[in-house]
Amino acid sequence: MTSDEASILTLNPAQERGLRNWTRREWPSKAIEVVVPTPGGPAVELVRGAVAQLVAAHEALRSRLVRDADGSWRQEVMDRDTAIRDLAFDTCELPPEQDLTAFVAGLAPEPVDPERLGMRCRAFTRAGGVRVVLLSLSHFFADGVSQLLLWRTLHGVLEKGDTKVVSPSMQARDFSGEQLAPAVRRNTRAWRDFLADAPRCCVFAAADRAAVEEVHGAESRVPESLVRALPGAARALGVTPYTVWTTATSLLVSRYTGHHSMVFKTQLANRTRPAEFRAVAQLAQAAFIPVAGSGRDTAADRAAAVFEAGLRGQGIGIHDTVGLLDWLDAPSRRLGAAFRPAFDINYGASIGGARLPQVTQGTDRREFRESQRMDPRSGAADLAVTVWQESDATTLTLRVKPPLWGLRPVGDVLDQLLATVEALLRRPDLTVDEVPAAPLPGREGLLRDPVSGVDIAPAAMDRLLRSHPRVVSAAFTVPSGTDRDRGVSATVVTDRPVDGTELVHTYTEAQRRMDGTVVPARLDLSFVDEGDPA
Repeated sequence: MTSDEASILTLNPAQERGLRNWTRREWPSKAIEVVVPTPGGPAVELVRGAVAQLVAAHEALRSRLVRDADGSWRQEVMDRDTAIRDLAFDTCELPPEQDLTAFVAGLAPEPVDPERLGMRCRAFTRAGGVRVVLLSLSHFFADGVSQLLLWRTLHGVLEKGDTKVVSPSMQARDFSGEQLAPAVRRNTRAWRDFLADAPRCCVFAAADRAAVEEVHGAESRVPESLVRALPGAARALGVTPYTVWTTATSLLVSRYTGHHSMVFKTQLANRTRPAEFRAVAQLAQAAFIPVAGSGRDTAADRAAAVFEAGLRGQGIGIHDTVGLLDWLDAPSRRLGAAFRPAFDINYGASIGGARLPQVTQGTDRREFRESQRMDPRSGAADLAVTVWQESDATTLTLRVKPPLWGLRPVGDVLDQLLATVEALLRRPDLTVDEVPAAPLPGREGLLRDPVSGVDIAPAAMDRLLRSHPRVVSAAFTVPSGTDRDRGVSATVVTDRPVDGTELVHTYTEAQRRMDGTVVPARLDLSFVDEGDPA
């Protein structure tokens, strides 16, 4: 089958992750943008022709989601002629007074319904000439590597005089679930081995999670002095600038919580061969990297641990994140607590006009608020860090969820992260206790479960045990000494006989949304007799 024929493809693991993590209502908003300023003002038809070439060259841009006969979602690739004929292309005239620099900086992707199309294009014109081109791509079919590839290609056609878009040797069909299945199975097993003994989660504070949470964000330009110093300091440590930022975040979390071994989440594009970097496809996967640390770590020690763990994770290859999270949540290995990394971090650099949609240029400092659906099965952290390099500035963006921003304002977290990076660059022998931040308040009231490593809040644990409607009283014990390997035990009294399996299921579902708790490893059940005055 040639790439210009219509076809139906099985979804790959990155696309399946989207099905799991995004609701149907959210699908159109899961889009990424490619913004290409065109100061020369090419004609609309020339731009439309260039975009049509992109669509003809890349199967992902002429794709949509369809249901198979068995009800499963699939990727349908339209043939080239149909896709070009039905190309979603429109124009918008800009007012004469519009500042183009500010306009480009403020552009965001338009909604793209993946059940209808994979990409739409809007050309912004002035006096008949196109001044800005906006491609909006469904994240079901394209990722960050695709974003940069398409920017380079379209910029070359419109600004450098290149006249033809060449179809790459690898297409969406080469990354279908069916094609990748053997490698995915092998690599997912490797990720299981990598995470088998990893900490379950890092608790910033006890909290009952709402279905929709308010997220506090802060964004700042990184001081130029730090930007200049960072590459040399990274070379001196034998690591990358990304590792420096990750190390600083890890040290800050250690200072906040007293946890030193932790898992952080990052995004991997799952591309290893040169030909794969010339393909438009959705291959971005969440990767969970475990870092073994201690309270005696220096910044150099932690940087070496982060770098080594990151290299090992990046070398594994494309995997099934959904299956991996399900495996981590299986009763035999969840250790009483839902899996959640200590922090998310992503680091990138722009090429020309391509940039992350969540970064706003031209602002030295701002704070903002967003809403986010709480999904305890997605492996998302309460602290998310993005570092993005533009040609004229590096931007740091933080997003903080309620348990953390309730204890420390997001602006303070951002300032303390910047201060930690600066301290790390000055002193590679910096220790956790010397990180320029105070521990989070209220930590002294938490109990560390020696089996899962989770911090338990007594009041939250009591709420968990009483969350079953039949429970009338409960108490729990955290093991110590020779009993440390036995796990948390609880005595539970109900108003009538209750099946132990049912009770554990209730606790497991409730625990996913209750920070500071674990499902007891052992339950001692009894019930109040009808004749008992209690």
